[in-house]
Amino acid sequence: MMSENPKSTKSGNHNQSAVQTVYPKYKPSGVEWIGEIPEHWDKIKLKYIAKVQSSNVDKKTIEGEIPILLCNYVDVYKNEFIDDSFNFMEATATEREIEKFILKKGNVLITKDSETPDDIANPTLVKKDFDNVICGYHLAQIYSKQTKLLGNFLFRLFQTKQFNSHFEVSANGVTRFGLPLESITDVEIIIPNESEQTAIANYLDDKTAKIDTLIEKKKKLIDLFKEERAAIINQAVTRGIDPDVKLKPSGIDWLGDIPEHWEMKKLKYLTKTISKGTTPSTIGSEVLSEGKIRFLKAENILQSNKISKYPEFFIDEETNQLLKRSELHETDILIVIAGATIGKIGILFKELLPANTNQAVCFIRLIDSEKSQWIWLFFQSHFIKQTIFLASVQAAQPNLSMESIGNFSIVLTEQNEILEIIQHIEIETKRIDETIYKIEKEIELLAEYRTALISEVVTGKIKVTDNSNPLGMQSL
Repeated sequence: MMSENPKSTKSGNHNQSAVQTVYPKYKPSGVEWIGEIPEHWDKIKLKYIAKVQSSNVDKKTIEGEIPILLCNYVDVYKNEFIDDSFNFMEATATEREIEKFILKKGNVLITKDSETPDDIANPTLVKKDFDNVICGYHLAQIYSKQTKLLGNFLFRLFQTKQFNSHFEVSANGVTRFGLPLESITDVEIIIPNESEQTAIANYLDDKTAKIDTLIEKKKKLIDLFKEERAAIINQAVTRGIDPDVKLKPSGIDWLGDIPEHWEMKKLKYLTKTISKGTTPSTIGSEVLSEGKIRFLKAENILQSNKISKYPEFFIDEETNQLLKRSELHETDILIVIAGATIGKIGILFKELLPANTNQAVCFIRLIDSEKSQWIWLFFQSHFIKQTIFLASVQAAQPNLSMESIGNFSIVLTEQNEILEIIQHIEIETKRIDETIYKIEKEIELLAEYRTALISEVVTGKIKVTDNSNPLGMQSL
């Protein structure tokens, strides 16, 4: 039964008038996630209107094959559009593979494997014809068999949460999930006429680009506040908070002068233990997805220099006993000592105990645990960051040894002054943290609006017109 929906509303301010409109008549789509669709739109299985194929071309270079460039999983997962600005991976392929999987303008590529079923079928749109770039392994390539379906419309359809939920249900696997090809080919899609598809795609390109620009501006603003935060901490832990204090040379070029009454000590003279964890697999054990004893990894130490319980990893009692040397204590300082996030640091609080850690994380246990927060803050100074950089780049892979950490120079003063400085930092950074939190929430709302906008427009709940401004976002 068709329903009439002739509503059209106007909203605006003195600068602008925007029309929000819907289609005059709707009909049931017969697909639960879609609901009603405009009366003149069609519904059809993807396989009847598009070619869907899984690529089997991997990143290997095989002698005798033709050199090509490979659009791989990460290229698709992290980007909405594929163009010639990419630094594609070099590989080889047969003449038949090149002919079959060459990228053409309007192709939609989707990820067909993932670690979780809710993170699958992520789409990207190919923006130009390529003569030497082909679709890589773990991807599906989709292109229209006829002009009735436009790639830029199908791309936006794949971006809707409702449409994507079909693939979440269809994904198979235990530790890694994959999409059978038939789950893609058998999916039912909705199709407006070609002119509407073009209008919808162009409209969404324009609006999402404006939203993305606004989000990027807000992210840059957050970066500026983070720089201000880092500068406040650096000034306080290397110069103190008394502007009239007498200074003396620290003896270290990139540290400069420090207050005259402060002293410097190597970290190893302030600690009971400087050590690192062990990978359970080296003793025949494994990391679990649930349990009572947390197993903290580098990814649990955040860029904000705090320790998170997420993602959650655990070990059993027996493994913890075997790894008792690296059993963690309250107020231990954890620092990432390997990989791209080297130098991230956090203080361990009792809420995360009992816990242990792996070989990519160093734990520092102080003789005087009351100084844990001071050491944590000092590790955020430009001086320590420079020290970590110089110590880590000497190896082929970024890496910090326990010996080098123990030899870090630490600036100290009396405990009462330390507490005053910590209080000053907390007051000053609280204002910045609150501002950053507010901006992050604004970014979340913009991202939610972006998702809702794509869904409402591409499923026909809102009609695109020249003055369209769905959901009342007049500033966009």
